[in-house]
Amino acid sequence: MGAAAILAVIEAIGKVVGAIKGIYDFVKFADDFINGRSDWDQVRAVISSQIVNRNQILQVSAEILDAVAQLDRRIFLANMADKLGDSDQAVLALDTWKRTGNANQSAIALNESAGALSDVLRYSSTNAYPNESLVFPLIEILVTRLVILKEADPEFVRSSIGRQPILDTIQVINSTADRMEAAIRDANAIRDNSSIGTRVRQRPPEEGGGREVVRVLRLDVSYRNLDGSVTFERRGEFEPEDGNPNDIINQAKADAAGVRQRGLAQDLERARLTVLRDAANVAERSLLVAEARWVTNKFLRREPTDLEIAYFVARRQRVAFEEVAVTFFEGVELDRDSLRTLAKEVSGRPIDHETAESLETVAESFGKRAVLTMLLGAGVSDDQPDDAVDAERSGPS
Repeated sequence: MGAAAILAVIEAIGKVVGAIKGIYDFVKFADDFINGRSDWDQVRAVISSQIVNRNQILQVSAEILDAVAQLDRRIFLANMADKLGDSDQAVLALDTWKRTGNANQSAIALNESAGALSDVLRYSSTNAYPNESLVFPLIEILVTRLVILKEADPEFVRSSIGRQPILDTIQVINSTADRMEAAIRDANAIRDNSSIGTRVRQRPPEEGGGREVVRVLRLDVSYRNLDGSVTFERRGEFEPEDGNPNDIINQAKADAAGVRQRGLAQDLERARLTVLRDAANVAERSLLVAEARWVTNKFLRREPTDLEIAYFVARRQRVAFEEVAVTFFEGVELDRDSLRTLAKEVSGRPIDHETAESLETVAESFGKRAVLTMLLGAGVSDDQPDDAVDAERSGPS
């Protein structure tokens, strides 16, 4: 992406700073909801307020499209409006399920939010549209999907089918932010067009007079940020008596670097890259929080405390799921009946008497870690659709 294109992207973003801030607030509020710091009514109100800004988000996405690709703007707007509409429909269905307990509405919420995310990811993976034009609608659709999964399908976190679209979206958002930052940094390069030439000059009488040829540094070091609001220029001619040419050039570059730091920071801020990276971070953390919630609900029969979530997330960022899960599993009392119940909950299938006896033998012979490994190995199948709804589910928890 060239300087002109990235400047056009930044200028498009700058036209709707309020709407971008709305996305940022939505991401932060969803993070509170996923971590249990707010309730559904609060997050629903925030989502409703975001819909008011929808046209602005669509317009800035279309302007970004115009800046980086020659594609049909009208078709793009129609496609993005359709996907955001599917996401909105998912929110309405989830709200209906929360109010009425109608399991069909829960299934609709899961299907619509999954479909919206899948379709926009397909636009990205097939290069139908550049990621820069997709990223802001994609963030809204992703965060909405996470909110719905938290309420309607907490089991998703143990299924690769459920997790992978989230991971793919995180990768798209991060790579888009990285690409935009790289383009901004490239456009903010310090330019050195200095050259070495020669000049004929007259020697001073005290040096014997006459003519001599000397090397001359024609210094030309400059810097300009994307919109030209921060600039640096140093030009001039320097003869041998003025000093070492390399020292002169390096000093000019060092002075330009201080100015560049200020201009680059300004351009990066205008690009609102923090919104992209914060959204990706919230999504990554939400997966770990969902894992913590799954572990405590399965093993301890309760929601995790804030301290347990913090501990789980911190450790999970460094070690495998099983390594963290076993910490919580150590406190579980195991006998044949409890093993049978636990195995059924983890696997989603009834456990026969023989299997329960085998688990009890493993616990006695090899300890709880071995039992946990077996239970997790029999966990939610990767072939199970992430939007599957238990037929026995009568309503929201």
